Amino acid sequence: MINLCGLWKNTTKDGREYFSGNLGDAKVLIFTNDKKGNDKAPDFRLCLAEKTKKSTTENTSNTTENNFTDESIPF
Repeated sequence: MINLCGLWKNTTKDGREYFSGNLGDAKVLIFTNDKKGNDKAPDFRLCLAEKTKKSTTENTSNTTENNFTDESIPF
């Protein structure tokens, strides 16, 4: 087995949990999939996002430790 990255559990403003981590120049995000009654749908979705560079003047009041704002999470 090859360890690619660590993942941290996070919570959105509306209480949903997701996992995030760093993989090279990308952010890894894992979200629970809303299967909507479809048993053949996957249980989770794996997403990659380009890392953004943090500026020293950036307001971090709504930013998680992984540099994602709650508004950037798609639920």
